Amino acid sequence: MKVLVFNSREENTNTYKLVTEFIRQALAENIEVKTLRTSEIEKCVGCRNCINKEICIHTDLLSDYLKDTSYDAFIFAGPIYFFSLNSELQKVLERLIGCDLRNKVLGLMLTSGSNFRYGGADLIIEQFKRIDEYCGSITIEPFNKVTYDKITSLNKCDILGIKKFIEDLKTEILISRGGCIDKI
Repeated sequence: MKVLVFNSREENTNTYKLVTEFIRQALAENIEVKTLRTSEIEKCVGCRNCINKEICIHTDLLSDYLKDTSYDAFIFAGPIYFFSLNSELQKVLERLIGCDLRNKVLGLMLTSGSNFRYGGADLIIEQFKRIDEYCGSITIEPFNKVTYDKITSLNKCDILGIKKFIEDLKTEILISRGGCIDKI
């Protein structure tokens, strides 16, 4: 299994700590993980070249990664800003418009300082449901950490939550490949 994580945060942030734990656990489960810092990605200019000619005009790392069609899943990791993905993750999402997302698994690892409706993640979840409907992708139940404080270390609940997130990810990847859940 091969996963690409889009991480929109710097070191020593809550999101970074969650992504680091996700990578640790995923590698222990023999999942190949690549990470891409979203600050290294150009924004979509809406030229539709990716749709019309099946190639993006940008020559950044994202273009290189998206040429590799063997990724089973894309994980979007970052904080929620005013009920939305932050701008760094949004530009990644917009660049995926020309990609074939059929049977790709999408995951959300979100952090929030709000206790309003899933930390404000409800609209993002709805957005990804619509992407699934339109593109034929599969979005797993998000991992959403709501905290007002800087995380110094992950608690047992966070670690178990990430473990469940990985199990859901593995299950959906297997199903998307036409496999049986019993094989996990």
